[in-house]
Amino acid sequence: MKHSKIKNIFSSFLYDRKNQTISNITKYHGDRIIDLYINYPTGYVKDNLVQKVSLNQLDNIISIDLRVISYVERYNNRSPFKVICEDNYKNKIIIIFFNLYSTQIKKFLSINNIYRVTGKIEYKNKAFQIIHPSNVLDRSNISSYESIYPEYNLSRKKINKKVFRNIILKNLPNLEQSYLPDEWIEKKKLKSEKWIS
Repeated sequence: MKHSKIKNIFSSFLYDRKNQTISNITKYHGDRIIDLYINYPTGYVKDNLVQKVSLNQLDNIISIDLRVISYVERYNNRSPFKVICEDNYKNKIIIIFFNLYSTQIKKFLSINNIYRVTGKIEYKNKAFQIIHPSNVLDRSNISSYESIYPEYNLSRKKINKKVFRNIILKNLPNLEQSYLPDEWIEKKKLKSEKWIS
């Protein structure tokens, strides 16, 4: 359920639309703002933002700004869809996708646009390539790029990392502006258990 106004950290968190990831977050972590922030990261990832692709970066995760030049269509259902790109120095990089519809890919990687792409760089058949990039930001969203970001153990819970991170960022201002109670345990619970505050 969407909420327009946040009163405190015990209110339900904000999200854009209900989907499987939202259902799994509420199932495993709860639906309150505070529930998002007591799920601690297991570590962090430091992105390697580069201007130019090189052989020194092989088998490393990099982020790079790329211009989409063209597409190489599939010749059968098992072959990959390829997006031909160039970095700022006209070096060719091929972004490869398996099991995605070409119409989907063309929507988020359109010709002549510039994108910040994050993924593992490889070199095969005399060309640099990134297979299924972990992140793609268009030029208008480059300000949301994070060079250091937390890693969460979410794969077994079927929670999309990107959606989870976006929800955390979306609710962060609400956490900062929220009323923080003097006592974290509700008064009814303190009284029923005869606990001292």
